[in-house]
Parts: sequence; structure tokens; C-alpha cells
Amino acid sequence: MRYRFFLSAAMAAALLCPPAVADTAAEGMTWHTTEHSGVEYIPLGDLRSFYKMLPPKQEGTGAVSISNSKVTVTFGPAPRELSICGCRFFLMHPLRYSPDGEPLLSTDDLRTTLDPILRPLYIPTRQEIKTVIIDPGHGGNDTGRRGEHLREADISLLLARQLAQTLAKQGFRTVLTRESNDFRSDQQRVDLCNEQQQALFLTLHANAGAPSSAGIETYTTAPAAKGAAPLPGNANDAANIALAAAVQAGMLARTGAADGACRRVHYSLLSSVKCPAAGIVVGYLTNSEEAAKLGTPEYCAALVQGIADGVRAFTGQMNPATGYQPAPVQADPPPTTTYKAPAPAATPPKDEAKRKPAARREPSRSTTPRRSSPGSRNRSRR
Repeated sequence: MRYRFFLSAAMAAALLCPPAVADTAAEGMTWHTTEHSGVEYIPLGDLRSFYKMLPPKQEGTGAVSISNSKVTVTFGPAPRELSICGCRFFLMHPLRYSPDGEPLLSTDDLRTTLDPILRPLYIPTRQEIKTVIIDPGHGGNDTGRRGEHLREADISLLLARQLAQTLAKQGFRTVLTRESNDFRSDQQRVDLCNEQQQALFLTLHANAGAPSSAGIETYTTAPAAKGAAPLPGNANDAANIALAAAVQAGMLARTGAADGACRRVHYSLLSSVKCPAAGIVVGYLTNSEEAAKLGTPEYCAALVQGIADGVRAFTGQMNPATGYQPAPVQADPPPTTTYKAPAPAATPPKDEAKRKPAARREPSRSTTPRRSSPGSRNRSRR
């Protein structure tokens, strides 16, 4: 367990700190897009150039990874799976491959998953967060999922109370949607949340399934489908996934639990709140090992500390007053080679430290690939 904790901690350190990546706005980055089944895709070579990554590496699992000194991004092996520093994300659209075998990522997934995590400083709704709304799922006559000895409503309330105490000690204002075992409708929870300013929202849950089902999962609302009116939660699509990534990484680092991935979901509670929001599934009550851990004070404390770590990291990234700044590095030109012959990694001159960094310019909207048709799965736990 200790070895796994250190691995997870290294992963969290990379995910919870914004990596230094290139600002290619001044160089006029050109995206070499292609279309598959009505969805726009970008080749791995473009992503490598934009984010200043080393040449791609073929993994033994069949996945392909690119990396720099701070972050590793792995495409696959599953068609809808992307990993960032070992933390898994389910994609809106399946990965595609060029005739040369180069992975292709949809522009929707670049815009709503990869870029907000790698460049949180460019999230358009970025602002200081002062209040954390904590929502213990279910309650009253709605017990939620059940295990042999635990009920979802009980464990979510226990964790919510502990999380509120931990965050309050760190200077956050905390609001609980329920403080005892009573029922609250989703609309009551939404109304309470939307009354708050400069806030984020976390709803806490547990899951149930086959005895072998296990792992921590973090959910965000699915982006609006093409042609559909966006819901209130979609105003924070970028911030939502950055919050989910930070919280998921924090919990995995503190507990060493199985990674159930960051996922999109059609859930009215998450789609109706007007602030950054995530739904946390702390484990499976029908898995005997996870249920036993959730019944111990030590494991619950580790979960709470992991969530708090993620909240602190996310709010630091979102606060314009913090010291986080994009690195003023020079961008590579757009890639002109194929996956079989990737462009070599740029090697900085020895006297680069003596050079005066170029002034950073805010990226124009044209540097972000235009939005194509989202194809998120209709996934719901309710």
C-alpha cells in the first residue's frame, strides 16, 4: 500500500499543479483537422507541438503517450480512454487513427477535457472561490445505494460533515445542503447552491454493482449536444473537468484506491447549478473490500483529506490573484511530419537562460479549435 501511495502522490502532484505549456497564439498555430463521422479531430502531432511534448512513445498495452518534464498524456488503450499522469478520463468521442497509425483526438475532447486540465489559466470562467457547497447525497426516506452494513445516505453525510470541518479550517466558507438524515429534493439543493457567490459544488455519493465493481469515480455534467440549448452547468464545462481532475487525483493519492475515472453524466443536479461542480463516488458498497474500508475512520479521513487537497489545488488555479502564470516559452512551428517520423523535440540553446523572455500574449479565441458535434454518451446513475 505504501508503494502505491507514493505512485499516486506523484501522479497527484503533476495533476494538481498547472504544467508549463506553450502559448502558441503569437505564432498562429495551424490545426490540421480531419472529420470522421461528422466529428472534427486533431492529430497527435499537433497536440505534441502545441503542448511542447517529446516524441510519442508506444506503450506495451497498445496505447501511445506523449510527455514533457511535468506531465504525461496517454491515448488509449480503450477507444474512449485518455490518461493524464495516470489519472483516467472517459472521452466524449472515441479516438481515431490516421492511415499511418497516428492517434486522433476530437476537438470536443481537446476543448472540454485535455486543454482545461493542462492550461487551467485559460479557463474563461476563472475566478476566486470562497465558498464550498457540500451536498450529502440522498437522505431521509431516500437511503440511496445499500451494502451489507452501509447505506449511501449515511456515509455521504458522515464524509460531508468531516469535509466541511476540514475546509473551514483552511479558510473556506462551507455550506451543507443537509446536516442530518432528512430528505432534500434536487431542486432544493440546486436553489441553495445557486444562492451562493464565488462558490463550487460537490455532491457526495457511493455506488453499488457487481461484487467485483470497485473504484473512486468523479462525474461532471456532459457538454450540450450539437443543436441543443446549453444548461446552466455547461457554462462551466472547462472548470468542471479541472475540478474533477483535481479532486480525483487527490483522493487517489491519499487512499491508493482503484481509479474509476473522471466521467461525464446527464444528471439534473450537476447540470442545473451555476458554479463549478462535480459528483464524487467514494466507492462501491457492494464490494466487500471497499465497504470494509469505508467503515473505518482512517479511510474516511484519507478520503476527506484527498478531496480537500483537490479543492485547495483547484481554487488556487482558479484564483487570478495567485502566482500561477503561463511560461513565456517559444512555440514549435506546426508539425509537418507524420506519426512514423515525428518532429524532434526542441533543444533550448545553452545561453537561453540569458535571453529575455518574450512578452506573453493572451490567446485569441481562434487558437482554440472550433466546436464540433459533441457525442457524449447518455450516462446516468439516476
